Amino acid sequence: MSHGSSNEERFRSLVEATPDTVILHAGGKLLFINPAGVRLLAASSPEELIGRPMKDFVQAGNRSIVLDRVNPPFTGPSKLTEDLMVRLDSEVIEVEVVGLPSSYENRPATQLVIRDITQRKRAEAALRASEQRYRSLFEGVPVGVYRISRRGELELLNGAMAELLGNRHRDALIGLDTGELYTNPDDRTVWKAIMQYEGRVTNFETQIQRLDGSKIWVRSHAQALHDEHGEVTGYEATVEDISDRKRVEEQLLHDALHDSLTKLPNRTLLMDRLSHCLARRVRFADYRCAVLFLDLDRFKMVNDSFGHAVGDHLLIQASHRLADCLRPNDTLARLGGDEFAILLDDVKDASNAVRVAQRIQQELEVPFQLEGREVYSSASIGIALSDGESRPEDVVRDADTAMYRSKSQGRAGYAIFDSRMHAEVSTQLQLETDLRRALASWQFEVFYQPIVALSSGNLAGFEALVRWRHPEHGLVLPGEFMPMAEETGLINPIGHGVMLEACRQMKVWNDRRAPREPVFISVNLSTRQFRQPDLFDQLSQLLDSSGLSGDRLTIEITEGAVMNEPDAVLQTLARIKRLGIRISLDDFGTGYSSLSVLHRLPFDRIKIDRWFVQHIGVDNGSDELVEGIVALCRGRRLDIIAEGVETNEQRQKLADLGCGFAQGFLFSEPISQEHAGRLLATPSPNFESM
Repeated sequence: MSHGSSNEERFRSLVEATPDTVILHAGGKLLFINPAGVRLLAASSPEELIGRPMKDFVQAGNRSIVLDRVNPPFTGPSKLTEDLMVRLDSEVIEVEVVGLPSSYENRPATQLVIRDITQRKRAEAALRASEQRYRSLFEGVPVGVYRISRRGELELLNGAMAELLGNRHRDALIGLDTGELYTNPDDRTVWKAIMQYEGRVTNFETQIQRLDGSKIWVRSHAQALHDEHGEVTGYEATVEDISDRKRVEEQLLHDALHDSLTKLPNRTLLMDRLSHCLARRVRFADYRCAVLFLDLDRFKMVNDSFGHAVGDHLLIQASHRLADCLRPNDTLARLGGDEFAILLDDVKDASNAVRVAQRIQQELEVPFQLEGREVYSSASIGIALSDGESRPEDVVRDADTAMYRSKSQGRAGYAIFDSRMHAEVSTQLQLETDLRRALASWQFEVFYQPIVALSSGNLAGFEALVRWRHPEHGLVLPGEFMPMAEETGLINPIGHGVMLEACRQMKVWNDRRAPREPVFISVNLSTRQFRQPDLFDQLSQLLDSSGLSGDRLTIEITEGAVMNEPDAVLQTLARIKRLGIRISLDDFGTGYSSLSVLHRLPFDRIKIDRWFVQHIGVDNGSDELVEGIVALCRGRRLDIIAEGVETNEQRQKLADLGCGFAQGFLFSEPISQEHAGRLLATPSPNFESM
């Protein structure tokens, strides 16, 4: 070196202590290298490096450029290059080179300070890759991502967030106060409260208003951002549009609470609204509500006659008319089938509900136009008012009970519930329960009322009549339980059991009676029994089981059982007659179409209703009617049985008119099986002297 030894010592001491590589080179050769440089180039000693060309440590492709940069001229320290160097072990490293002019042995030289920046460059590359991945993720995710300040102003957002807000130009959204987006300001308050206490918000659902004014539902996840001191600097969040899901949920909720045909509220929604009204009744003593329970009259007839599609149209049109009779705060619900319920909110007394019921009846008086048909309908309406302790199900039940009372009193009417109705319903429910138990343990007995030949006074047969031997109430007459049996369908097994017992007993009696003239047994067949599809098979099996000849059995049916579908009825009766069974038309003369029924259908016997018999000798018109009935039946060779004969005058008049048979208390009340057996055992039972 050109300086004195003291300068050289100071230089060596300095460069040997520095962690950076220090090199002196001139003429393209390495003249000096410090210990850090020896380690950098993977040499074992400086001597291994001194004198070697500088180009040996530069990557081949960059030699000319690098060597030009690290050679003079330059006047002061200068950052020359960042490039790659090749160590002796062939590993390539990335370095930063600073050069400054120097001298060596009185000739110009260059001093290079070299720093290994391989790790830094790798970290920078990794950071760039990470930032690129974050940017790709930030822009590529299908949900909105954003960052806001502590005050809620937008600082950063991705394209999906801009689209969600309704503005593709995201730069225009920077600074937007996100608090103004909430449709319900309370939601923002809730969001801030959750964030304050938990530091994050998850699955937060709210409705926001987009920049174009449209509203959407969103779900967001957010967390707070903190500085090095732990202070909140802002928030970052993801947001997704859940409007489609909300619409599906709302539709499902609507479907769960509304009738699919009429779109009216269903029972569930009605009960919910009624419960709110009843809760109001508890808080406000002068508040009352009312429920109207409606059942469309003759709806089943429309369905059966014209089909369910027409029936559906009737329900829809009826729902529109019912809605027109109500106030906006009232609720009209369809409960199922042809049943509707109306919740009247805030009524003063029953008169308000009555006026609505009357208005409904007036609306339904106008005929419905259904697929070119004009159809009339009405409604039976039950009314129940709330009280302070009512439950929703109790009010609807009471209105339903009142509706059935209205229906029993005639169509197109209404009835207001009172506590006596509930007691009656409870009695009916108990009756049904007892009746089912009676069937299971067969608590029924068959009684027999004699049928007498008026010309001779001899016993011709019996009518079988059922009695219920109730374990608590004793002997119960048919009028007290048969309507319930008919309504519940229990009449079928009860009727079959009575008929089977009567036929078996008649077989026994006639076998004992031989060789005298056998008697017949007459059994009532209800409308429901007659309409059983397997009636013929039942009767055939009954005759086989009992052994009774078919001509010894008469079944009695009412006019109501045969009025509908006369062709089908004719086929049924014809099949029954092939078994030899006789068919009797019961209560003849009480219907409007008795003559047409008598003309068309193959009856063997006619029973004159007791009303005509009771008025014989009292009302000349009744005498003439009975005389006409007898003449008509005799002309068609039909047996005639008069029922309800109670006096000798009635008996004589009937005999004079040509009536063949009679039954009634004049001859005998219905008697037990034992009594009837003793009567038949009498050698010549005769009722002539009675």
